[in-house]
Amino acid sequence: RCYDHGCNGRTFSSISNLRRHQRERAGQSAVCFCPRCGAPFYRRWTRDHHVMRMSCLRVPRWS
Repeated sequence: RCYDHGCNGRTFSSISNLRRHQRERAGQSAVCFCPRCGAPFYRRWTRDHHVMRMSCLRVPRWS
């Protein structure tokens, strides 16, 4: 469980998921950016999915 501020005892299915969550909240994870719009992502798969769906072409939020 994560008892950090704002997590309210959130549970995770594995220790590795909890540790990844803690790294992301602490800002220790590597950040990758969308090559088209520059949107930041903590997870490469999320960025790749964003690019594949062409989400940045639909809603230009990052510039």
